[in-house]
Amino acid sequence: PAAKPIRDARQSTSGTLIGYAGCLVNEHIEGYWYGEYAAETSRALREAGAWFQRMWDANAWFARRNAEKNRSYPDLLFPFWKRNGFKVLFTLEAWGGEKAKREIIEFVDYIVSNKYESVVAGFELGNESYGAHRSRMPALCKTWEEVIPEIKKRMPKVDLGIPLAEYMDNDPDIKQMRARCLDDKDIHEKEYFCAKRCNQTSAEMLRCLSNSLDQISHVIYHAYGAETPYSCSYYGFQRFRNYLQSMPELKGKRMLLTEVRPRSDEDNRCQRIFRE
Repeated sequence: PAAKPIRDARQSTSGTLIGYAGCLVNEHIEGYWYGEYAAETSRALREAGAWFQRMWDANAWFARRNAEKNRSYPDLLFPFWKRNGFKVLFTLEAWGGEKAKREIIEFVDYIVSNKYESVVAGFELGNESYGAHRSRMPALCKTWEEVIPEIKKRMPKVDLGIPLAEYMDNDPDIKQMRARCLDDKDIHEKEYFCAKRCNQTSAEMLRCLSNSLDQISHVIYHAYGAETPYSCSYYGFQRFRNYLQSMPELKGKRMLLTEVRPRSDEDNRCQRIFRE
């Protein structure tokens, strides 16, 4: 406690230093944290350095603002975030097709009409979409390709990021890795160390979004497990960089990690430490 911190995050609002995946949203607590006890919540978040937060399923959350059950309270949260100088990365989901498109546009219109642009750190276009089979990417990306220009029309300078998975083995043969990921043959779990099915889904997503990639500013990764060869390590960062090299269409994109945890899997509670 007596040691001088490397950087005091309680006083820093300039750029992304550290963020929190979550922002205290739930039907039962939003009115409590952001209404009755807003001053206490503000103090706690500022003391924690929580200047940068992340919300999952943001368009679905906003769509519940008039619901009788599981209601959301954007009219409480947005003024709170703006008043305190907090930024939020909003994860949007487009699996619902036209319904999701309408939700997203209504959400962005609300932000712009109420001048809440300063709250928005960016939009994450899907949470771990690569977990789905690649056959679902054309329909999903069709919606994204309709949504992206609508977002940019309303918020031209906003950052947009797409979630990608990368291969497990740090394969030095980048061209071979790219060829495997774009192969028509499905990859099964037993072939994990040559590539993984989610990598193929990522490659298919890039192919389906080819007409919109110029509007994408960030590539988003999730990093779990701090020991080699897991992602939350130097080895993991090298894999992320290698993946960007293997996909020329991603050249110049910035990298953003929106989920980071030293522990790897929920069923492996070893609290892996950073050794590198």
